[in-house]
Amino acid sequence: MAVVGLHLGDRDVVAATLDENLISHATTDWEGPSGKVGTFADRLVGALENLDTSEGDPIWISLPPGYIHLRRIPLEIAGERDRRTHLGWEAAQTLGQAPENLTLRHWASGSVAIWEAVRADLVAGIDQRLETAGFHLGGVCAEPVALYQAMLEDPETWQAGVALSADWVSIAAGSSRALVLAESIRMDAPDKQTLEDVADLVSSRIRGRAERFASFSVAGSARGQVDDFARHLAIAAGIEAPLLQAPGSTVSDDPEFGTRVALAAGAARSSKTGLPS
Repeated sequence: MAVVGLHLGDRDVVAATLDENLISHATTDWEGPSGKVGTFADRLVGALENLDTSEGDPIWISLPPGYIHLRRIPLEIAGERDRRTHLGWEAAQTLGQAPENLTLRHWASGSVAIWEAVRADLVAGIDQRLETAGFHLGGVCAEPVALYQAMLEDPETWQAGVALSADWVSIAAGSSRALVLAESIRMDAPDKQTLEDVADLVSSRIRGRAERFASFSVAGSARGQVDDFARHLAIAAGIEAPLLQAPGSTVSDDPEFGTRVALAAGAARSSKTGLPS
């Protein structure tokens, strides 16, 4: 069975359909995410109908930063059951929610864990609305998780990447064996921050780790800025910063759009990672 991944932008949705390889990709306009669960779900269904998505394929959605949360914390608990309880408590305390009101996954590596949390009512609302319309929700993921999955074409090397949007920058780093960094940062007064400022911010997040990475893949929905940002990041981080490529390099005529297809494909692949908490 194929899997569909969606990357949600402010004004458009990009879809990628995969089995082992990229089968197809498409894009459509939409009104953007909403803080109201019903409105968010209705807009999403409208986008899926415009994308002509197969009703039988599970759909994995990369939610915009702000709708799903990530946190990297020290991990001192070895037992899996106790670890899940501890991470659920940490997420609940951080977000001010009861654990049962959150849907969580986590990635553990050595003495560190990264948890991913989203409001359970948002996931349930999207799931119910999609089911009513004949679609099947596989799950949701944070943008850095989709970015991480999109980078893992060479599983033996360490990879780092960044996704740029109008108000947020998402960062991910790791290898096929470990996700070691995943975060989304809201930019202060984004209209006043230059691309050089954002490149310096991203570079500071991997300072001390840069020697692990051969390059720093760049993606995002900030149309017209992604390529320029990649050049600034290469200077700030002191490593190569190529644009993230869609699987099989199938979107060569528009490299910036190709990075969005790659993120959508990463969302589809996120179904294979993370442990429920």
